[in-house]
Amino acid sequence: MAQASDVLAVAVREIGTVEQSCNRQKYGKAYGMDGVYWCMQFVWWCFQQADKALFMDGGKTASCGELMRWAQAHGQWVTTGYRPGDVLIYDFPGTAYKTDHCGICESVSGQYVTAIEGNTSNGNTGSQSNGDGVYRRKRKLSLVLGAYRPKYDDYRAQLQKRAGLEDKTMDYLAAYKYGSDLIRKLATMKQFARFGQNSKGCVQRGHSLIHDNIFDNKTVPKHSETAQKFPLRPYLLRQNFGCWENEKTLKLQ
Repeated sequence: MAQASDVLAVAVREIGTVEQSCNRQKYGKAYGMDGVYWCMQFVWWCFQQADKALFMDGGKTASCGELMRWAQAHGQWVTTGYRPGDVLIYDFPGTAYKTDHCGICESVSGQYVTAIEGNTSNGNTGSQSNGDGVYRRKRKLSLVLGAYRPKYDDYRAQLQKRAGLEDKTMDYLAAYKYGSDLIRKLATMKQFARFGQNSKGCVQRGHSLIHDNIFDNKTVPKHSETAQKFPLRPYLLRQNFGCWENEKTLKLQ
């Protein structure tokens, strides 16, 4: 079973793809219904490349409303705590429909969500639900009606149970650029140190991490300014203490 990061990797590669004319593009052709609104076709296509079974148990739809109803009926509809890989359904103000548009959630920060979306515009001018291409868009969370959550391999739950982490800590780890890969790596390691909690919900300063195949040094220094001198492999402890970041190219398989 694929991970959220696998689906997002497909979506990110498509950024900048533009339609030919009159909503004609490769996603509609692959779907078998070209020349129509295609935001959901783009989402469906991304899942086809990563893992067909993850999207509606192998089914298909080009309708935001139909996906929402399917997700609700199958216990996969969420309205809070959005995560990378969720299929967001937007309700834009001043429109006749409740399910105007969709995109694949990449990250959530404060009151904003960033998603990879097809059939939108590259900016706030132009149609948001019938634009010309695939773009990374940052929108207010208040525009999100809810989201379909595919049944990815639940490394999040494994790590949370194994390390005794709170939801806010998991959300914090998942929000990083390579958060899904980090969570998968930590969940499947033979040995790893327990995380502590602090006010930001990330790794606690002063908490030693046991040396294993992730770390170059046997313990992570207590203070961030010292930690910068001891890079992790392949992660660095960022300056704002206890936060993980990929240094170069992520290869955690």
